[in-house]
Amino acid sequence: MQNWHGLTGAGSFTWSKTLDNSSEIFSTAAGGNTVAGAQNPFDTSAGEKALSGLDFPKTASLYLIYELPFYKNQHGFLGKLLGGYQANTTWRYSSGQLWTPALSTANVNAACQNSFDGTFFAGLSACRPFLGSKSAPVDTVGVCTNAAAPDCGLVDYFPFAASGTLNPVSKNAVHWIYNNDATAKFFGTPYGNVGRNPGVRGQAVSTVNFSMFKTTKVSERLSLRLEAQVYNLFNHTFLGVPDPVIDDLNLANGGSFGNNFFNQSGGVNPNALQSGYTNPVLTGLGRRRIILGSKITF
Repeated sequence: MQNWHGLTGAGSFTWSKTLDNSSEIFSTAAGGNTVAGAQNPFDTSAGEKALSGLDFPKTASLYLIYELPFYKNQHGFLGKLLGGYQANTTWRYSSGQLWTPALSTANVNAACQNSFDGTFFAGLSACRPFLGSKSAPVDTVGVCTNAAAPDCGLVDYFPFAASGTLNPVSKNAVHWIYNNDATAKFFGTPYGNVGRNPGVRGQAVSTVNFSMFKTTKVSERLSLRLEAQVYNLFNHTFLGVPDPVIDDLNLANGGSFGNNFFNQSGGVNPNALQSGYTNPVLTGLGRRRIILGSKITF
Protein backbone atom coordinates (compact mmCIF):
# COMPACT_ATOMS: atom_id res chain seq x y z
CA MET A 1 0.00 0.00 0.00
CA GLN A 2 1.48 3.32 -1.04
CA ASN A 3 0.36 6.79 -0.03
CA TRP A 4 -3.27 5.96 0.71
CA HIS A 5 -4.46 9.15 2.39
CA GLY A 6 -0.90 9.58 3.61
CA LEU A 7 -0.50 5.98 4.71
CA THR A 8 2.20 3.73 3.24
CA GLY A 9 2.79 0.20 4.44
CA ALA A 10 3.57 -3.41 3.66
CA GLY A 11 3.23 -6.75 5.38
CA SER A 12 4.58 -10.23 4.83
CA PHE A 13 4.02 -13.72 6.17
CA THR A 14 6.09 -16.83 5.50
CA TRP A 15 5.33 -20.43 6.40
CA SER A 16 8.18 -22.88 6.00
CA LYS A 17 9.62 -26.15 7.20
CA THR A 18 13.32 -26.94 7.40
CA LEU A 19 14.76 -30.42 7.89
CA ASP A 20 18.36 -31.54 8.34
CA ASN A 21 20.48 -34.08 10.22
CA SER A 22 22.66 -31.45 11.89
CA SER A 23 22.17 -27.70 12.04
CA GLU A 24 25.67 -26.60 13.00
CA ILE A 25 29.16 -28.11 13.30
CA PHE A 26 29.36 -26.99 16.94
CA SER A 27 27.12 -27.71 19.90
CA THR A 28 25.21 -24.71 21.23
CA ALA A 29 24.23 -26.19 24.64
CA ALA A 30 20.96 -24.31 24.14
CA GLY A 31 18.47 -24.09 21.29
CA GLY A 32 19.02 -25.02 17.67
CA ASN A 33 21.85 -27.53 17.90
CA THR A 34 22.03 -28.46 21.55
CA VAL A 35 24.51 -31.33 21.00
CA ALA A 36 26.16 -31.53 17.59
CA GLY A 37 26.92 -35.28 17.56
CA ALA A 38 24.71 -38.15 16.47
CA GLN A 39 23.66 -40.38 19.35
CA ASN A 40 24.41 -43.46 17.19
CA PRO A 41 27.73 -42.83 15.40
CA PHE A 42 26.79 -45.47 12.81
CA ASP A 43 23.51 -43.75 11.94
CA THR A 44 24.17 -40.10 11.23
CA SER A 45 21.48 -39.77 8.56
CA ALA A 46 18.05 -41.32 9.18
CA GLY A 47 18.52 -41.45 12.94
CA GLU A 48 19.29 -37.73 13.09
CA LYS A 49 16.93 -36.39 10.42
CA ALA A 50 14.50 -34.00 12.08
CA LEU A 51 13.32 -30.43 12.16
CA SER A 52 16.30 -28.12 11.86
CA GLY A 53 17.50 -25.82 14.58
CA LEU A 54 16.97 -23.18 11.89
CA ASP A 55 13.31 -24.11 11.49
CA PHE A 56 11.12 -21.08 12.16
CA PRO A 57 7.82 -22.08 10.55
CA LYS A 58 6.00 -18.79 10.99
CA THR A 59 7.56 -15.42 10.39
CA ALA A 60 5.71 -12.18 9.82
CA SER A 61 6.50 -8.51 9.51
CA LEU A 62 4.61 -5.27 9.08
CA TYR A 63 5.60 -1.66 8.58
CA LEU A 64 3.46 1.49 8.42
CA ILE A 65 4.42 5.07 7.60
CA TYR A 66 1.83 7.77 8.15
CA GLU A 67 2.36 11.39 7.18
CA LEU A 68 -0.06 13.54 9.12
CA PRO A 69 -2.10 15.58 6.63
CA PHE A 70 -2.10 18.83 8.60
CA TYR A 71 -0.33 21.96 7.34
CA LYS A 72 1.79 20.17 4.78
CA ASN A 73 2.93 23.41 3.20
CA GLN A 74 3.91 24.80 6.61
CA HIS A 75 2.86 28.40 5.87
CA GLY A 76 3.19 30.76 8.77
CA PHE A 77 4.06 30.08 12.39
CA LEU A 78 1.10 27.76 12.97
CA GLY A 79 1.98 25.74 9.87
CA LYS A 80 5.57 25.28 10.98
CA LEU A 81 4.40 24.28 14.46
CA LEU A 82 1.72 21.78 13.45
CA GLY A 83 2.96 20.58 10.07
CA GLY A 84 5.63 18.06 9.02
CA TYR A 85 4.81 15.18 11.36
CA GLN A 86 5.38 11.57 10.38
CA ALA A 87 4.72 8.42 12.43
CA ASN A 88 6.32 5.05 11.66
CA THR A 89 6.00 1.61 13.16
CA THR A 90 7.37 -1.87 12.48
CA TRP A 91 6.33 -5.23 13.89
CA ARG A 92 8.04 -8.55 13.47
CA TYR A 93 7.21 -12.03 14.62
CA SER A 94 9.03 -15.34 14.49
CA SER A 95 8.29 -18.75 15.96
CA GLY A 96 10.48 -19.75 18.88
CA GLN A 97 13.61 -21.83 18.36
CA LEU A 98 13.58 -25.58 18.83
CA TRP A 99 15.67 -27.25 21.53
CA THR A 100 16.59 -30.82 22.42
CA PRO A 101 16.65 -32.19 26.00
CA ALA A 102 20.22 -33.08 26.92
CA LEU A 103 21.79 -35.47 29.43
CA SER A 104 25.03 -35.28 31.36
CA THR A 105 27.70 -37.84 30.52
CA ALA A 106 28.05 -38.39 34.27
CA ASN A 107 24.61 -39.99 34.56
CA VAL A 108 23.70 -41.33 31.12
CA ASN A 109 23.88 -45.05 30.38
CA ALA A 110 27.37 -46.56 30.14
CA ALA A 111 26.83 -47.85 26.58
CA CYS A 112 26.97 -44.32 25.18
CA GLN A 113 30.29 -42.89 23.98
CA ASN A 114 30.67 -40.90 27.17
CA SER A 115 34.40 -40.31 27.09
CA PHE A 116 34.24 -38.80 23.60
CA ASP A 117 31.08 -36.80 24.32
CA GLY A 118 32.42 -35.50 27.60
CA THR A 119 35.53 -34.18 25.85
CA PHE A 120 33.99 -32.72 22.70
CA PHE A 121 30.48 -31.75 23.84
CA ALA A 122 31.30 -30.04 27.15
CA GLY A 123 30.08 -32.88 29.33
CA LEU A 124 26.79 -33.42 27.49
CA SER A 125 25.91 -36.78 26.00
CA ALA A 126 24.87 -37.28 22.39
CA CYS A 127 22.48 -39.97 23.70
CA ARG A 128 18.98 -38.62 24.16
CA PRO A 129 16.17 -39.52 26.58
CA PHE A 130 13.11 -41.65 25.90
CA LEU A 131 9.64 -40.23 25.49
CA GLY A 132 7.15 -40.42 28.34
CA SER A 133 4.00 -38.50 27.43
CA LYS A 134 3.84 -35.52 25.07
CA SER A 135 0.96 -34.11 27.12
CA ALA A 136 2.98 -33.98 30.36
CA PRO A 137 4.68 -30.71 31.35
CA VAL A 138 7.91 -30.24 29.43
CA ASP A 139 10.03 -30.07 32.60
CA THR A 140 8.88 -33.42 34.06
CA VAL A 141 11.29 -36.36 33.92
CA GLY A 142 11.12 -39.96 35.08
CA VAL A 143 13.84 -42.58 35.35
CA CYS A 144 13.81 -46.36 35.41
CA THR A 145 15.14 -48.08 38.52
CA ASN A 146 14.26 -51.73 37.75
CA ALA A 147 14.49 -52.94 34.16
CA ALA A 148 12.70 -56.19 35.10
CA ALA A 149 9.57 -54.46 36.44
CA PRO A 150 6.56 -53.97 34.09
CA ASP A 151 6.79 -50.20 34.51
CA CYS A 152 10.61 -50.32 34.79
CA GLY A 153 10.33 -49.02 38.34
CA LEU A 154 9.68 -45.51 37.00
CA VAL A 155 10.26 -42.75 39.57
CA ASP A 156 10.55 -38.99 39.53
CA TYR A 157 14.08 -38.29 38.31
CA PHE A 158 14.88 -35.15 40.26
CA PRO A 159 14.47 -36.42 43.86
CA PHE A 160 16.15 -39.64 42.74
CA ALA A 161 19.16 -37.78 41.31
CA ALA A 162 19.45 -35.48 44.33
CA SER A 163 19.10 -37.95 47.19
CA GLY A 164 18.09 -41.35 45.84
CA THR A 165 14.46 -40.79 46.87
CA LEU A 166 12.05 -43.14 45.09
CA ASN A 167 8.83 -41.33 44.20
CA PRO A 168 6.95 -43.62 41.79
CA VAL A 169 5.32 -41.93 38.78
CA SER A 170 3.41 -43.17 35.76
CA LYS A 171 4.69 -42.82 32.23
CA ASN A 172 1.84 -40.40 31.48
CA ALA A 173 2.99 -38.06 34.23
CA VAL A 174 6.44 -37.36 32.78
CA HIS A 175 7.41 -35.85 29.44
CA TRP A 176 10.85 -37.48 29.28
CA ILE A 177 12.42 -40.66 30.66
CA TYR A 178 16.07 -40.34 31.63
CA ASN A 179 18.41 -42.61 29.68
CA ASN A 180 20.38 -44.45 32.36
CA ASP A 181 21.52 -48.10 32.45
CA ALA A 182 18.17 -49.43 33.74
CA THR A 183 16.22 -47.41 31.17
CA ALA A 184 18.42 -48.58 28.30
CA LYS A 185 18.03 -52.19 29.40
CA PHE A 186 14.24 -51.84 29.72
CA PHE A 187 13.86 -50.34 26.22
CA GLY A 188 16.46 -52.68 24.72
CA THR A 189 18.65 -49.94 23.25
CA PRO A 190 21.10 -47.37 24.57
CA TYR A 191 19.72 -44.79 22.15
CA GLY A 192 16.73 -42.74 23.24
CA ASN A 193 13.68 -42.58 21.01
CA VAL A 194 13.45 -38.80 21.34
CA GLY A 195 14.69 -37.27 18.10
CA ARG A 196 16.61 -34.07 17.57
CA ASN A 197 14.54 -30.94 18.15
CA PRO A 198 11.43 -32.92 19.12
CA GLY A 199 8.94 -30.08 18.76
CA VAL A 200 9.48 -28.08 21.95
CA ARG A 201 10.27 -24.43 21.32
CA GLY A 202 11.53 -21.41 23.14
CA GLN A 203 9.88 -18.02 23.34
CA ALA A 204 8.63 -16.50 20.10
CA VAL A 205 9.91 -13.14 18.91
CA SER A 206 7.21 -10.47 18.79
CA THR A 207 8.37 -6.89 18.97
CA VAL A 208 7.07 -3.47 17.94
CA ASN A 209 9.27 -0.47 17.20
CA PHE A 210 7.92 3.06 16.77
CA SER A 211 9.28 6.41 15.68
CA MET A 212 7.96 9.96 15.31
CA PHE A 213 9.53 12.63 13.13
CA LYS A 214 8.85 16.37 13.01
CA THR A 215 10.38 18.15 10.03
CA THR A 216 10.28 21.94 10.05
CA LYS A 217 11.11 23.95 6.94
CA VAL A 218 13.34 26.75 8.17
CA SER A 219 13.79 28.04 4.63
CA GLU A 220 13.39 26.74 1.09
CA ARG A 221 16.67 24.80 1.33
CA LEU A 222 17.07 24.31 5.06
CA SER A 223 15.05 21.91 7.22
CA LEU A 224 15.31 20.77 10.82
CA ARG A 225 14.10 17.31 11.77
CA LEU A 226 13.46 16.27 15.36
CA GLU A 227 13.03 12.55 15.89
CA ALA A 228 12.10 10.12 18.64
CA GLN A 229 12.62 6.38 18.16
CA VAL A 230 11.38 3.70 20.53
CA TYR A 231 12.69 0.15 20.22
CA ASN A 232 10.61 -2.60 21.83
CA LEU A 233 7.71 -0.23 22.40
CA PHE A 234 5.78 -2.58 24.69
CA ASN A 235 8.91 -3.59 26.64
CA HIS A 236 8.53 -7.33 26.04
CA THR A 237 11.32 -9.21 27.76
CA PHE A 238 12.88 -11.81 25.47
CA LEU A 239 14.36 -14.82 27.28
CA GLY A 240 14.93 -17.19 24.36
CA VAL A 241 14.97 -20.96 24.80
CA PRO A 242 14.72 -22.87 28.09
CA ASP A 243 17.67 -24.62 29.69
CA PRO A 244 17.77 -27.99 27.85
CA VAL A 245 20.00 -29.86 30.34
CA ILE A 246 17.87 -32.24 32.44
CA ASP A 247 20.57 -32.59 35.09
CA ASP A 248 20.20 -28.91 35.99
CA LEU A 249 16.90 -29.89 37.74
CA ASN A 250 13.53 -28.29 37.07
CA LEU A 251 12.01 -25.21 38.68
CA ALA A 252 10.12 -27.23 41.32
CA ASN A 253 13.48 -28.53 42.53
CA GLY A 254 15.28 -25.20 42.38
CA GLY A 255 16.71 -25.64 38.88
CA SER A 256 16.39 -24.23 35.39
CA PHE A 257 15.69 -27.23 33.15
CA GLY A 258 12.69 -26.69 30.90
CA ASN A 259 12.26 -23.01 31.74
CA ASN A 260 13.86 -19.75 30.62
CA PHE A 261 13.30 -17.85 33.86
CA PHE A 262 17.00 -17.85 34.65
CA ASN A 263 18.15 -16.57 31.27
CA GLN A 264 19.67 -13.16 30.93
CA SER A 265 17.96 -10.59 28.75
CA GLY A 266 18.52 -7.09 27.50
CA GLY A 267 16.71 -5.83 30.56
CA VAL A 268 16.56 -7.22 34.07
CA ASN A 269 15.34 -10.73 34.81
CA PRO A 270 14.75 -11.05 38.57
CA ASN A 271 15.29 -14.82 38.38
CA ALA A 272 18.57 -14.62 36.48
CA LEU A 273 21.90 -15.33 38.11
CA GLN A 274 22.98 -11.99 36.73
CA SER A 275 20.85 -8.89 36.29
CA GLY A 276 20.96 -8.89 32.49
CA TYR A 277 22.98 -6.89 30.05
CA THR A 278 22.46 -3.98 27.71
CA ASN A 279 21.72 -5.14 24.19
CA PRO A 280 24.26 -3.29 22.03
CA VAL A 281 22.38 -4.08 18.83
CA LEU A 282 19.18 -2.10 18.34
CA THR A 283 16.99 -5.08 17.52
CA GLY A 284 14.27 -4.26 20.01
CA LEU A 285 14.61 -7.67 21.67
CA GLY A 286 16.26 -6.68 24.89
CA ARG A 287 14.58 -3.81 26.66
CA ARG A 288 12.69 -0.68 25.69
CA ARG A 289 15.10 1.92 24.34
CA ILE A 290 14.24 5.51 23.51
CA ILE A 291 16.51 7.55 21.26
CA LEU A 292 16.05 11.27 20.72
CA GLY A 293 17.86 13.09 17.97
CA SER A 294 17.83 15.86 15.43
CA LYS A 295 19.07 16.36 11.90
CA ILE A 296 19.68 19.41 9.75
CA THR A 297 19.27 18.95 5.98
CA PHE A 298 20.27 21.53 3.44
